[in-house]
Amino acid sequence: MLRNAQTTRLDADRLGSRPHRFAEKKAFKTVICTVCNKSIGFCTSYGVCIECHGSCHNRCRDKLPKPCLPYMSTNASIKKMIALTGDSRMVGGKFLIIGDFVPDSVRPCVPPLLIHCCNEIDRRIRLALEETRSNDDSPVIGLYRISGTDMETRELRRKILKSEFGMPNLSAIISVHTICGVVKMFLRDLDDSLISRIMWNDFYRASVHIVQTSVKSLAKPIDSGVDDNSSAGGNEHDYDDMNSPTMVLKRVICQLPLPNRDSLAFLILHLRNVAKAERVTKMSRQALANIFAPTIVGSSEFRQLSAEAMHREIPKQINVMNALFEVDEAFFRGILTEQNFCPFK
Repeated sequence: MLRNAQTTRLDADRLGSRPHRFAEKKAFKTVICTVCNKSIGFCTSYGVCIECHGSCHNRCRDKLPKPCLPYMSTNASIKKMIALTGDSRMVGGKFLIIGDFVPDSVRPCVPPLLIHCCNEIDRRIRLALEETRSNDDSPVIGLYRISGTDMETRELRRKILKSEFGMPNLSAIISVHTICGVVKMFLRDLDDSLISRIMWNDFYRASVHIVQTSVKSLAKPIDSGVDDNSSAGGNEHDYDDMNSPTMVLKRVICQLPLPNRDSLAFLILHLRNVAKAERVTKMSRQALANIFAPTIVGSSEFRQLSAEAMHREIPKQINVMNALFEVDEAFFRGILTEQNFCPFK
């Protein structure tokens, strides 16, 4: 379904701290607390969020995972993704796109799975940065490079997608690599990448100029002459020029369907956080670009490519990822936080 940014309500708290709305109930059957995973005693009062369906002891209310994201009933796309196995992809049935996993009437149009998983990964990065232990012992080393077990990752994805009784408490998951695996598995099993095959060539053409410009700027010697101030002003004007490579890429991004555009902005900001914490994650932008190029950028064709053709496309996919990392954070934050965001004024 196509969504319009002007008619879709913006709820910026949806990405971070949207509160729960609790109703009081009594347990007359077995109810498991979403927070502590323990049974709620018979005839005991407990809280149920009327939006996300999370159930918890009254003492656990403050720890119920946020943001509160309204429950999405299990549609055909969710059922198909849950049924997918690692051995082979299901042939036929619903064509899986990112828009099938987000609500129709509210922005940012980012799937709850990505919001909760990425927020939890970011939280663990912050904790690792605050710890005094050696960076070589950090629990977040190798994010997205080290894999969790396939069975645990698939089961966690199933629980998150169904979320009949609220979002699982991801802080209770011991290995952060299992949570990272859920993000990668979710993106991998979509039938169309985030940048969409329809716009693949547009992204590639825009990214080539940005990567070339970036390489030239790194190779250019530092000029300490008297014209520094005037040249700096000229560079700023070039950066804002509507025909500059960065502005061309921004225009292409803004032409994506809302779920693709918002999810792309959210993921790029998250991956930049991972790279900024390279001291503890040991993951650079380039490493993350290499890992996510096949899923965020993906293939240029809907049909299955030959091994040779896929090999030729890998450098192009990585080019696009590197170009996306070059776009300023303010642009992506504007997409996620402003109702009528327009970077071309």
